[in-house]
Amino acid sequence: MRSVFGLSAYLITVVAIVAITIRSLELYRRIKAGQADPTRSNQKTKRFILMTKEVLTHAKMLKFTGSGIAHWFVMLGFFALSGTLLNAYGQVINPEFALPLIGHWIVYNLFTESFAWLTGISIVTLIGIRQVTRITNKGRSSRFYGSASWKAYYVEGTILAIVFCVITLRGLEGALVGYSGNPWDFALSKPA
Repeated sequence: MRSVFGLSAYLITVVAIVAITIRSLELYRRIKAGQADPTRSNQKTKRFILMTKEVLTHAKMLKFTGSGIAHWFVMLGFFALSGTLLNAYGQVINPEFALPLIGHWIVYNLFTESFAWLTGISIVTLIGIRQVTRITNKGRSSRFYGSASWKAYYVEGTILAIVFCVITLRGLEGALVGYSGNPWDFALSKPA
């Protein structure tokens, strides 16, 4: 049975990679069809540093508002929780699988659990803000006017599902080993 789940997970991944490749090529062709910007390659180092700073600090969006901080945690959650995806692929075949070097490191495990919870709280906050805004600001005054709501619901649902899976898998990992060892190993995912 385990091999069926493993094969299914890996086949779905292959299909997803093919779909991403096709869409990426379409996007590349569309961008390439536009007029070239000769100034774009000037000051590559400065532009790269600025872009990296913008991504990591989320400076334009953050501005220390509730929605800015929540968006920042959700964005960082994509990077912080990527290791849990690799770990889950290994666990499909072997439930006791852990990432080499860091899989049993308390600091890494506490980091991923913390980010899973922060990402979950943040996406629920953003969902709440969007729903309240949708109700209170109708028509053209809404910042979501004209947008396809189903796409936002899909993204929000996907992020919630990822967070739920990460926290659940951490709890199941703890149950598998009987929560023995350091109490910090499963500090935020151990069932009561």
